Parts: sequence; structure tokens; C-alpha cells
Amino acid sequence: MKYYLSTALLLLLLFITISSVSSNEFNCEPGYGVFGEAAEPANIITTGRCRRSIDTVEECKALAAKYNANGVDPNEGFIDYGVRTTGKSGFDPYGCFKTTQNYPRVLKYTLNLDTNNLQYKKCTEDETCICQPIKCRKCPINTYSNGGKNAKCLKCPYDNPVTNGKIGQKSCEPLVCKNGEGIERESTRTSGVCISPARNEDDCNKIASNNWENDAKPDRYGGNYQGNMFPYGCYTSKAGSYSDGEQRLRFNSDKSGIQCDADVQMFGPVIKNAFTCFCRINTCGKCPNGFTSAGGPNAECIAIKKVDDNKNAQQKQNVKVQEDKKEDNNNKKDFALEFLLVCTILVVVASVVFFVVWRRYNKPNNVESKESLIHPDESLGISINDLYAPLNEKA
Repeated sequence: MKYYLSTALLLLLLFITISSVSSNEFNCEPGYGVFGEAAEPANIITTGRCRRSIDTVEECKALAAKYNANGVDPNEGFIDYGVRTTGKSGFDPYGCFKTTQNYPRVLKYTLNLDTNNLQYKKCTEDETCICQPIKCRKCPINTYSNGGKNAKCLKCPYDNPVTNGKIGQKSCEPLVCKNGEGIERESTRTSGVCISPARNEDDCNKIASNNWENDAKPDRYGGNYQGNMFPYGCYTSKAGSYSDGEQRLRFNSDKSGIQCDADVQMFGPVIKNAFTCFCRINTCGKCPNGFTSAGGPNAECIAIKKVDDNKNAQQKQNVKVQEDKKEDNNNKKDFALEFLLVCTILVVVASVVFFVVWRRYNKPNNVESKESLIHPDESLGISINDLYAPLNEKA
């Protein structure tokens, strides 16, 4: 009996283990990858902030119905975020959350998409945040996936760095820039200027949000600071920090701003290389002064001097190619003449050799012919005595 009981318990434990393992496995379609904040129900938090926030009404509404039905998080359904009686969006967490306050939203799920909130509002017992549960999701912009078991969304490769604003892609493409524009390859710069800087506060907020999702710093936006003593676009400064000691992203809309590696003096000694600029990576931007680009797929901004040097080098290369070609043609002509001369010499030598051999083998016949002319009787084989022999007999 004990044996059967132990076996049954072992099988039950094995079944639970297999079920727990299989429940964490996902088979994704191409263009989808497995990611999210945490497995359910750990994606519901009351402290901190979601790194992977829900950003669609459909998902927030679906989770409200699901968690109320299975008892994971009882609620009163979903309500549009605009229906409220008090407070501003800046006082609420970003994304999908449930509040116990502010009628008529009490105990209802709602969705706040004001990106400013991501920077400072945290989740609490009164405002429960519902983060993205881990599952197969469409790959974000500039990532791709071939799908499959527990597939991951991969960063687009260097030669094909973008999905051109599309999500859920299984391949990437080159970035095509206009004439005079080049691709921004860097996310941060500590010298020069961004080829593609942040254009507005929203761009700066998106950079902060992306840093937050990827556990990178700085992940908070600190506001708009205008003036030509700061770099244009999104930046951080060594010249000061906030009361919590953290650096925060700032935005400067003044296009006459200084370079990222500029020195600055504000309330004390001069600070060297005072700024870090944050750029919109893998986007096209107008080439800075002193740089140019012909545009096209993944076009790079190249220093004008370097372009001139390249043109000069190309011209020199073309001249060298022409000279090499001319020299090659001359060599071919010289070879042809040399070959003709050698052939002529060989013909003359062969003729001389032939004549010498011919003379050698035909000389005796010539002598014999001459002797036959001198002694014709001998050449005929008849002697003088033979001619007079009959006359001698008569006598």
C-alpha cells in the first residue's frame, strides 16, 4: 500500500513539474517574441513602476475581464481614462492600472497613456498597476523574430537596421535617407552633435522610456531648458543634478545650441566636456556643418574634406588605371614585335640550315655529272679499245 501511495505521489509531483514547465513555454508566430514584465499574476504590482507597461485599451480591458473571472484580481470592469472627476494624468501611474479612489473609476481598470507619468508616478496599494504578462507579443519597432518555441525579438542588424516604423516583423530593411541626410548610428554622443537629435519633448520622453524598459540610465525626463549655452535636443549635464542625485534628461529647442563636448561654467569652475547628447538612433538626420551625404540606403554623413580627399584619390586611381592600361598596351605591342623578330630569325636560320644540308647531300652527284661531261665514253661504260676492236679483227 505504501509502495502504491509513494508511486502516486511521485507521479503527481512529476505531472505538476511538467505542467509548470510547459506553462512557461510559448510557440510564437514569425514576427512575435516572448517578453513582458512577469508571468501572471506577478505582473500585478503595488510598488515601483512597470518596465513593460500595457499600452492598448484592448489588452487592459481583456485582462480586467480575465482577472475578474478567475479571481486573480477582482474588479468592476474597464472604464475609459477620460471619465474621471478629479486629478490630472500626472497624478496616476502610466499604463493599465486599477484605483480604489476617484469615483466613478473605483475598482475599475483604466489606461493612462500620458508618457510624462512614466517618469515620476509609482504604483501603490490604492493604484495597482497591471504590467504586461509574459507571452508571445509583436516584436517592437526595429526588432524582428523568425518565431518558434520561446522565440526572442532580436535587434535589427547593422546593414538592415530598421523596420520602418512597423511592429511584428520577421525581417528588417535598410534605412533610406534623402540627399544631404545620413543615418544616426549612435544613441549617445559626447562630442560633436547628433546627426538626428531629439526634435521635441516627446522624443526626449521616449528616450527616457526606452532606457527605463531596458534598465538603463537616465530613465527620467527633467523638463525643457532652452538657450544656446546647452546642446540642441535631448541631453544631460554634469553641471548639476536633482535632489535625489540622479541625472535627468533635458530638452533644448534652441538649434543654435553648443556642441556635446563643450565646456561650461555656471556656478563655479569650468566643467570640461559638460554634456552627453542623446540621439534618435537609426533615423535619418540632416548632416551637420562640414559634412555631406549623397543619400540612399544607410547613407553616412562624411566630412567634406574627406569627400574631397576621396575624390582626389579616385582621380589619382583613375589616372593610374589609364597609365597601367597604356603601359599594358605598349607591352603587348613590344611583345608582338619581339615575337615577329624571333620568328624571322628562326626562318632565316632554318633556311640556312636547309641550304647547307642540301648542298652536303647533293655535292657528289654534281661532281659526277661534271666528270661525265669530260669523259663521255666512261660515263657510257664504253672504252676506246672497244670501239676499234672490230677493225683489228679484220686486219
